[in-house]
Amino acid sequence: MKEDTKILAIAILSPVIAIILIAALIGFEFLAIAPVAYAVMFIVNFLLLSALNMLFHKVRFGLLKRLVIAGIVGILGGAAVYLGLFFRNISEGSFSNELFIQYSLIGCTLAFISFLLYSIGPTQVELE
Repeated sequence: MKEDTKILAIAILSPVIAIILIAALIGFEFLAIAPVAYAVMFIVNFLLLSALNMLFHKVRFGLLKRLVIAGIVGILGGAAVYLGLFFRNISEGSFSNELFIQYSLIGCTLAFISFLLYSIGPTQVELE
């Protein structure tokens, strides 16, 4: 499989796994927003995964450093999604620490699942 196809496959598959895992952990009512969540997770995951793939090809990081970078980017990505979705509420002064943390953890979960798919298995991307 070509590298671009693997990146796209990871971006398609990892949100599904993340949604199932999150629903099992925090409750299946999360599945009510799964279609919208999937679309947002796919787009953000694909963009960040493409950027990280370019970075990992240019700079040779060890596996542990790549894992840490993926986790940090996932947390920041989840936080950015929260800020984007709730910008109007935040600008009116109703910032929710709980939602901010939940979105950051969802982003981190998605990042680690994507990292696992990126690093092992049939979707593993070879960094030459």
